[in-house]
Amino acid sequence: MNKRTFLKNSALCLLVAIVCVCSAMYFLSRPNIEIPDTFETGLDLNGNYSNYVKLLNRSTHKDTCALRCFLEQNNIYDAATYYHGWIIVQLMEKNGDAIFSMVLQNLDSNQVKNIRSYIDAGIDHCQTSPIDSFIRKYPKTFKTLALK
Repeated sequence: MNKRTFLKNSALCLLVAIVCVCSAMYFLSRPNIEIPDTFETGLDLNGNYSNYVKLLNRSTHKDTCALRCFLEQNNIYDAATYYHGWIIVQLMEKNGDAIFSMVLQNLDSNQVKNIRSYIDAGIDHCQTSPIDSFIRKYPKTFKTLALK
């Protein structure tokens, strides 16, 4: 193989590697649970988007440490509380009652009250089912939310 062919092949391999890395970074930065555009824009403007998505994605895979960190976030305000609350409800569904309630039990009472507010807002704004159906489906979680 001559020097010119070697350089051409090397450049092609480098280009393929760059495309692969960029594609991987793009898919890693996409949330596993849909984030509404307006909420996504707000997170991005505040510089919280990448951390929010990282914790969200890890939380969808039953990573209890990430779920705890995700639930401890308290920088969500105004109309975004509805969207954040609905995302928490979806995490509750993905993680199940036992795991979600266990994580809640390790939070302080103020954090649990905030999470209950987010959940109530999310269910009220984004779901057609009444909260009673969630209470029946996730009894341990709602017991913990009521106790703290």
